[in-house]
Amino acid sequence: MILDLKIFKIILYEHRQLCLEHICNLSFTTGIVPSELKVAKVIPASKKCDKSKPDNYRPISLLSVFDKLLEKLMYNRLYNFLQKHDILYRYQFGFGRCHFTSLALIEGFLG
Repeated sequence: MILDLKIFKIILYEHRQLCLEHICNLSFTTGIVPSELKVAKVIPASKKCDKSKPDNYRPISLLSVFDKLLEKLMYNRLYNFLQKHDILYRYQFGFGRCHFTSLALIEGFLG
C-alpha cells in the first residue's frame, strides 16, 4: 500500500501540468469551480497604527495559488471575449486595461 502511494505521487508529480490543465479545462467547460478552491484562510490586517482597537483591522483572504491561476485564466478568457465582440463600453474606466479612473476625469474635461 505504501509503495502504491509513492508510485502515485511520482506519477502525479511527473504529470502535474497535464493534471492542472485538465482541472482548468474541466472547470471552464462545466462552469464548476472545485469546492476545495473556494476555501480561503482569513487573517486580520491592521489598517492603522493603533492595533489595540478591533476597528483598525480588516480581513484579508489568502487563496491557493491554483485558485489564483484559475481566476486569472478565466479573467483572460472573459476579457478577450468581451474585447473581440466589442461588448465593453468605451467609457468604462477603472476595470479595463489602460482605462484608469484618472482618464475619466481627463475625458470629462476634454470630451
